[in-house]
Amino acid sequence: MKSLAHYIAKKITYDSSNKSSFDIVAYGLEVFLNISFQLILLFVIGYMLNCIAAVMLASLSAIVLRSLTGGTHCTSFYKCTLLSCVVFSIIGILSQTIYFNINFLIIICLIMVLLIVAIAPVSSRDWTHSNRIYFKIASSILVLLVLVLHNYIKDDLIVAITLGLAWQVFTITPVGFLTISKIDHFLSIRIRKEVT
Repeated sequence: MKSLAHYIAKKITYDSSNKSSFDIVAYGLEVFLNISFQLILLFVIGYMLNCIAAVMLASLSAIVLRSLTGGTHCTSFYKCTLLSCVVFSIIGILSQTIYFNINFLIIICLIMVLLIVAIAPVSSRDWTHSNRIYFKIASSILVLLVLVLHNYIKDDLIVAITLGLAWQVFTITPVGFLTISKIDHFLSIRIRKEVT
């Protein structure tokens, strides 16, 4: 994806002598292409599992929350795609088999909000105090919207959205960082073994 993004960025910025404009366009395109590829792949998997809406809503809710909270990353696009497909497929399947009553939903949402307030946003960026507060509030509101949507959306989709948000909140915790790091390391070992 990176080489495709760079190729397109060169075509877009061909008359610009400014290296930073190329870098910005290339990075933006890479993120867009990666997310688009993952969403298309998740759509296909959701279709095969007969839970398109659940898989897509879980992944989209996690993507939106991730843009506000940050979180740990795999070391490559392919590992990220594999992990995302596994996690959101499991969420899609689970959403068809479990139910959250409103009391349980309130507890889950409150735990997520407490973790967000305590930890988020996590990123390599230097955050000003007011930016951190803004992202904490925006993230918390997004999570609490689940409680409002509970009355208007089918139960399986509420479960999918809630689990998608919970996965994203998990990735900002120290345990989440450690878990993703271990999975990433395991995938690196498996890939090296397959190549040799």
